This record gives sequence, C-alpha cells and structure tokens, in this order.
Amino acid sequence: MIDKSKQDKITINLRWLTIAFAIALVIATHIPKKMMTESMLTIITWDKLLHMGAYAILAWLIFVSFAITDVFKLKISILFALAIFGAIDEYTQQFVNRSPGIDDWSADFIGAASVLVFIRKKH
Repeated sequence: MIDKSKQDKITINLRWLTIAFAIALVIATHIPKKMMTESMLTIITWDKLLHMGAYAILAWLIFVSFAITDVFKLKISILFALAIFGAIDEYTQQFVNRSPGIDDWSADFIGAASVLVFIRKKH
C-alpha cells in the first residue's frame, strides 16, 4: 500500500500530466493545414482513430487523477466534460483554417466513452 503523501504526489503529477496532454491536444488540432509537413498530412489519414485514441487517453488520465468513490458519477462527469471540450475544440478549428466536423466530435466521444466503459477503480 502506498502512503498518503506519496499518493498525493502521484495524484498531483497525474493532474499536471492531464492538463499538459489536453493543451498538447488543442495545439495539435489547431495547426493550420498549410503549416503541416507532408508526414503530418499523411498521419491525418488515420484521423478518426487518432481522435478516438487521444480522447480515450484523456478520459483515462482524468479518471485516474481523481479519488472519487462514486465511479458512475465520475464517469458521467468525464464524458460530459469531454463532450463539451471536444465540441469547443472542433468549433474553434474553423478559425485556423481547419475543418471542424461532427464526425470528428463523434470519434472523440466514442474514444472517451469506450475507455470509460471498461475502466475500474481499485479500492
């Protein structure tokens, strides 16, 4: 068993990692296409899988960062928050000459939901 102070440090580090990942995700989704290299444009062909994977990771990071015992409420809160985050992310892409889409938002939502269905808290 990990002592409380060590667990608190782990939790704080996980929260900072979550914030950094979310910021990196927003930056990556707002790079104008005209500024992308050929290899970056090639990666975009896997666009929906990248959306699902990124939001699955973000959902997992948020989930493990909070010591809330009501797991169902935590999962619903994460899913709701990431649905809004994804919608804002998609909406703001139009301002940097990217193409926002409901299909991308759906992939974000599916990625977050899929990890939340299977993840469990250890007691």
